[in-house]
Amino acid sequence: MARWTQEQREQFSKFINEVLYEKLTIQDYYNIMRKLGAENRGDRFRTICHNIDGGGFNLAFNEDDRYFTCFSECGCSYSLLSLVKKRRELVGEPCTTYRSMKWICEQVGINFNFKEEVKQVKNNIYNWHELLRYSAKNRNVENKIYDNYVISKLDDCIYLPWINEGISEETQEKYQIKWYNRRQQIVIPVRNIEGKLVGCHCRNTNPDLVNDGFKYDHLRMLNGDEYKFQMGLELFGLNYNKVNIEKSKQVILLESPKSVMQADSFNMPNICTAMFGMNFSIQKLKLLLNLGVEKFVIALDRQYDVMRGQEWKKYKTKVNHIIDIVKPYAKEVSIIYDKDIDRLLDYKDSPTDKGEIIFGKLFSRREIL
Repeated sequence: MARWTQEQREQFSKFINEVLYEKLTIQDYYNIMRKLGAENRGDRFRTICHNIDGGGFNLAFNEDDRYFTCFSECGCSYSLLSLVKKRRELVGEPCTTYRSMKWICEQVGINFNFKEEVKQVKNNIYNWHELLRYSAKNRNVENKIYDNYVISKLDDCIYLPWINEGISEETQEKYQIKWYNRRQQIVIPVRNIEGKLVGCHCRNTNPDLVNDGFKYDHLRMLNGDEYKFQMGLELFGLNYNKVNIEKSKQVILLESPKSVMQADSFNMPNICTAMFGMNFSIQKLKLLLNLGVEKFVIALDRQYDVMRGQEWKKYKTKVNHIIDIVKPYAKEVSIIYDKDIDRLLDYKDSPTDKGEIIFGKLFSRREIL
């Protein structure tokens, strides 16, 4: 065994994508899942991702995009490869990406001609030494993990105004949107990349609170329990969209969870994640680099009425801050913003607020640096 060259790693990454998304048939997927011990009812499998003996039929298979989404405890999406790895870990047989991919190929008779390297290395092009040096003092900082029990105690919620704004009932169920009647709040569970609950982001519906600048808050229960989280450590929706992001090596950075959920209904793989505002951090960058992201699309809200004055200057400062963080590690950085000429968005709109057609126009005319 020997250490791979960068070219070999890129060849292996390309091979993974070709096998998972081109060579394997849909029937191959079902056959492999059965070999993993997952029974199915149509496109729903038992949740072998967190139940050793298999749970309910809550693991949904998207045949078009070829990924799995757990609508139960995990709150995560998986490629076939990441699901194989997760299953092996769960049953006490952890294995590398290399060995998991080799096992998949063996099940369907696909030639696997790669030699295992000494140490599994992430498939990316980045200078990790600089990043690790820059973030060394924060490398062990993590959000607290909360029990999922609190989510089950809140009321189910399909928020009708959001349906009118392009967030479907299916999407609201997927993201487990809840209602906290005592405070008249929409509750958005926030999960880390592994699908673990790290907090609850609440949208106030009381107009007095919203008008006073308290549009968002964290969940505070009557018994004194609070579900806070450090926004600088998390990217909303990454647990669901990481498969698409990893596959495309591209990410769209939005501000709010609501924007990510709007994009879920677009006729395109969702490669969006939300930063909880206009702030990006080294910790968030590391999450994306670990997925092999090479192209970053910055898509902030139109926080300016016209492209001049203090609001425009503040907007540009925020954009430039994100550019400064990602550019040393990116093959491409681009910016989606709404120009005064042929204006498409209203003041403070997200690029997703006007629907898929408008978002497509904004995306096509983005500025590539």
